[in-house]
Amino acid sequence: MGYSAMFSIGLGAIAGFAGGFISAYVKAKAQVPPPPPSQDDNESPLKRAQNRIQKWRKDGEDSRKQASNLGRNRRRSLKSSRRSP
Repeated sequence: MGYSAMFSIGLGAIAGFAGGFISAYVKAKAQVPPPPPSQDDNESPLKRAQNRIQKWRKDGEDSRKQASNLGRNRRRSLKSSRRSP
């Protein structure tokens, strides 16, 4: 065809990149996950969001309680080890 080797390699690389990009785009568009099932299909989006926030806050409180108990137990064990002869 009259092209140099470097020019052919460059065009091949560009074509390969473009083909991979298009393939990934089509695959990603075809694999849209379904929305998560709600407990009640009649539940409004606002109510679902409120429930999610309430669960998030409760989980945060539980983890804070666990962390404070760990610190408290550690301090108790240190105090008891100091008292032992």
